[in-house]
Amino acid sequence: MSKKDKAAQPKKYSVKEFVLRMIDKLKNEGYNSIHVVYSGGNQAFTEYFGYKPFEKNADGTVKRDVYSELHEQGVIGMYMTTGGPVIWPADEQPNPNKGKKAKDKKASSKLSTVLS
Repeated sequence: MSKKDKAAQPKKYSVKEFVLRMIDKLKNEGYNSIHVVYSGGNQAFTEYFGYKPFEKNADGTVKRDVYSELHEQGVIGMYMTTGGPVIWPADEQPNPNKGKKAKDKKASSKLSTVLS
């Protein structure tokens, strides 16, 4: 089945349902948020719906921004980071220190691997 065929099929989930499910399924243990790029969320969204959740027009204006729309509707919380937004269900709050600790841990783990 081609990507066009997949995109043309009726969808089981709405955009809202899919994004909330995406957060639930892709979040790491102990976290209630995901980085939409590093988690693979954007790729999953694009494969499911057949279009990217964020796109710009040729003139640089925003054509589509699914995450900002859901944030404005009160469905998800969101803040911008390097490489894209971090999102979570609106009824929860992310622990802002966990992201820094995870980033520091990953960096030191990689360095340890290189140095060993």
